[in-house]
Order: sequence, then C-alpha cells, then structure tokens
Amino acid sequence: FVGNRSNYKNFIFFFESVASLLKEDSNLYLVCAGGNSFTKEELELINSYSLTNQVIQNNFKDAELATYYTKARCFVFPSAYEGFGIPVLESMSCGCPIILANHSSFPEVAGDAGIYFELGNKEDLKDKVASILSDNEKRLTYVAKGLEQAKKFSWEKTTKECINVELFYLSMKF
Repeated sequence: FVGNRSNYKNFIFFFESVASLLKEDSNLYLVCAGGNSFTKEELELINSYSLTNQVIQNNFKDAELATYYTKARCFVFPSAYEGFGIPVLESMSCGCPIILANHSSFPEVAGDAGIYFELGNKEDLKDKVASILSDNEKRLTYVAKGLEQAKKFSWEKTTKECINVELFYLSMKF
C-alpha cells in the first residue's frame, strides 16, 4: 500500500480483506509506504487481528519508492477514486504486479496488466491477492504485462500531448 490511507483510499477495507491471508502465513507482510504513522483507529484494528508484527508502516524518500515496488510480491491499490493513479504506473514500471478496482481511470492506465477486483467486495480482493501470491507463473505473466503497459506512458509523451491541446485551442477563433 502506498501513500495516504484515509477515506477513499480504502486502507481499512484492504486490511480487512487480506487479514486472513496474513494470519495464514506469518512470513507475509503488509507494507504501507508513506502516509505517515498509523492512526489510533488503524492501530486498534491491526491489534484486534493480532497482526501488529506483520503490518509495517515506513515513510520514504522519493528515491526509495522503487525499492518498495521491486521487493513487493504485489501492489494493491484499493482506492475508490483516482484522477489518474500514478502509483499504478510506478508499480508496473518496477515489475510489480498490480491488483486494483475495476473503475475510475484504472482500466485506462493498467489495461490488461491489471488484476481487477470488484470495489467493495472483500472476498474478491482477498481471492485476487491469494491467486497472485500462490501462482508464480501468473505473477510473472502480470509482471511482463505491466512492464509492457507502462511503456505506453511517459512524461515526454504527456508534455507533447498537452502542448498539442494548447496549440489547438490557441488556433481556434472564438
């Protein structure tokens, strides 16, 4: 999990979805990169599942984020809404398979490189995470798909497209 954990980012939904997977495998960890320290509510929830030792929060410097993605078995982005979803591209670029809700801008960004779950369905999310953790061939397939999908996006391309839109509007006579 990367970044802010509040409200529409769905951290509590995510945690409750995968808590049983963490309980089944003491070598599995939920790492929250960024977003500052856990809130009192988050700590109480984590403690209520007796998973304090398997849920980790670390703030990071921008240069360190790629290390989190490359060492992760998967990246889950349970957010209910994003304008674009930069973490989706970041994770794919680092060879980290992504599990995300099938809504908002996510299908456009992730394409067929995303493993999609039904928003609000904890069992579906848990099943998708379990499948990527238990099937290394599937995991590697999604790593490759993600690396290919990420090639479709670049800051250079974005800049050119923005300039073209601006030039188009400047050329119009109102």
